[in-house]
Amino acid sequence: DWGNLRRLHRAPREKAAVMVLTLTLTVAVDLITAVAVGLIAAGFVTARQREREELDRITEVGPDTDELSADERALLNAAAAAPYILRLTGSFSFASAREMQRRAISDAGPLLLDLTGLGHADLSAALAIEEIIATAAARNQSVFVAMRTESSPALARLGVLDRVAEERRFDNRADALRALLAAQADPSQR
Repeated sequence: DWGNLRRLHRAPREKAAVMVLTLTLTVAVDLITAVAVGLIAAGFVTARQREREELDRITEVGPDTDELSADERALLNAAAAAPYILRLTGSFSFASAREMQRRAISDAGPLLLDLTGLGHADLSAALAIEEIIATAAARNQSVFVAMRTESSPALARLGVLDRVAEERRFDNRADALRALLAAQADPSQR
């Protein structure tokens, strides 16, 4: 398509590279090979773009962020050891699973995994969340989860939250913070 070729210099670098690769293989080899390789390369480019978008929706929530309500901010400021609050919003897939795990590792106090804004999580993302919980538990970090019950059925089907005691799972972040504070105040709950 001549229109695409004329605009090639304005296209994102990765997408332009796929187009040039496909065109070159069409001329040098054959159309079937070019299309097959082009589809695979386009899949990688799309997965990389999706990864960046998904990773932008992983946020660390601290006392200085605008995400907290006044009640939550007061609870967070009252904590003996500042919890590490990791918030996941939107959908997640295999594209961001590995980096999600890397970002979730923290030596901070207890982990509060805020999944209240979680949409769809595919198998890889669900297993990454399970690994985040397992890693925190292995580091002797208390783990609390805030998650709406309708969020990501994949987590329930896979039993991802089975490692988190029922009394440490909540429908909202404020209740999870209250339980976290209670656990800090009572050493038998840690």
